[in-house]
Amino acid sequence: MKNISLSIIVALMGLLFLNSCIDDDYAEPTIVEPTFEIPAEASLISIADLKSIYTNAIPSTGKYLKADEFLTVEEDVYISGYVISDDKEGNFYKNIVIQGDLEGNSQGINISVGESSLFTSFAQGQKIFVKCKGLTLGKYGNEVQLGGSFYFYKYRDQEKFKEYRLAPIPSPSIDAHIFKDKYPVAMTPAVRTIAELKSNSNYKFTLVTVNNVQLNNPGETWGVIGPEHNAAFPFKTTIELNDANGNNLPLFTSNYSKFAHLITPEGSGSVTGVLSYHNGEPQFVINRLDDVQLTGDRFGTNSGEYSGTLTQVDNFDVDFSNLTDNASIGLTGWHSIKEKGTRDWISKVYNTDVYAQASGYKSNDEEIISWLISPAVSVSVQKQLSLKTAKAYWEHLGDNQPLEILYADDFDGSNYKTANWQTLDVTIAQKTDGDHTWISSGNVALPVIAGKHISIAFKYTGSKTETTTYRLDDIKVTE
Repeated sequence: MKNISLSIIVALMGLLFLNSCIDDDYAEPTIVEPTFEIPAEASLISIADLKSIYTNAIPSTGKYLKADEFLTVEEDVYISGYVISDDKEGNFYKNIVIQGDLEGNSQGINISVGESSLFTSFAQGQKIFVKCKGLTLGKYGNEVQLGGSFYFYKYRDQEKFKEYRLAPIPSPSIDAHIFKDKYPVAMTPAVRTIAELKSNSNYKFTLVTVNNVQLNNPGETWGVIGPEHNAAFPFKTTIELNDANGNNLPLFTSNYSKFAHLITPEGSGSVTGVLSYHNGEPQFVINRLDDVQLTGDRFGTNSGEYSGTLTQVDNFDVDFSNLTDNASIGLTGWHSIKEKGTRDWISKVYNTDVYAQASGYKSNDEEIISWLISPAVSVSVQKQLSLKTAKAYWEHLGDNQPLEILYADDFDGSNYKTANWQTLDVTIAQKTDGDHTWISSGNVALPVIAGKHISIAFKYTGSKTETTTYRLDDIKVTE
């Protein structure tokens, strides 16, 4: 036994001596930067052109897609873009969002992918090429997206309608369709205002920073926690970004994100995220909490102070047709004033119709008073006022009325609080009228006051609970 032990010790010492004689300087592994060029027979097209392949073939769809409302890409085309989403903190899941250029001037697209932890393979700033041939185009929230195929989701309308949804690119097919080009680059988000984001759909699915904003209701959790969590729709949709001009932008957060249980900050500052769209409405999605820099003092609600100049006219005819969607109304001679709360009259676009709208929907204001005041029109002779109104989603209680139409001959462009406003008897949309149904006022005789001009005011009153929406269009004063 002693001889065996001695033999083992000698052998081990020999191995140690041999090992000490071997050069332990190993060569560094070679790292090759990924590069990609599209094949000569293929074509590179823009993201907008890819979406057009779908919309040209299927011009319109309902809220829920049928099986024949998906399109397999048959052309040998590629798109390219920079990854702007990051799923490390769980606010994105099995999706890659790319924008068409580094600057964020070219709209992007959402790509449904059958893998998670995508940040390890497709980091933010990674340029990719996507081979679209064989993939499927569909819609979610009325926005064209790219995926692998489609699948039956559920029955709708008491099992009379089958809804289908876009399926992700299967994991084994990812490498055959998505190609990295070079190393990731640092992304510099485009700096935009909320008003710009709501009025220009070219910015959809781009990386954006908005400055001078705050959250509408700080001190609550980022996600829906506890029994109110809905696994079928695991998102919190009641958080808004507000700016000092009363513009609002919904901020969506996944209840499965790593920060869902944390508390939203009180202050003001900047927020960076992906500008998404759903059913024509913009919404903001953050990648990570570090992109929320709300450390400044919180700005207060609107004080109601206003200073403007009076414009006098003989007549006017306004149909809002030259305004963009979700923008504050900035017509020459008109005054849009927030007396209380963060909401004002804004322009809205539906199909080709453009109109003015006031609403408390999704606000967090205890009280809203918004004014839209016309230029001062001469009433030395008999004049007629005509317009049309519509309402939607009546939520005002009892006899509370959302809309008043008033006039004053002593409004000077600034003194809306102290001017002697009188009520005009005008037929407007009522609670019992159908939602979105335009109601004509007919011709309304204005008072005749020698040598005077009167301003006509449309005063909306609401709150976060009394949220009825009102719309105005085709406002005219004629002889």
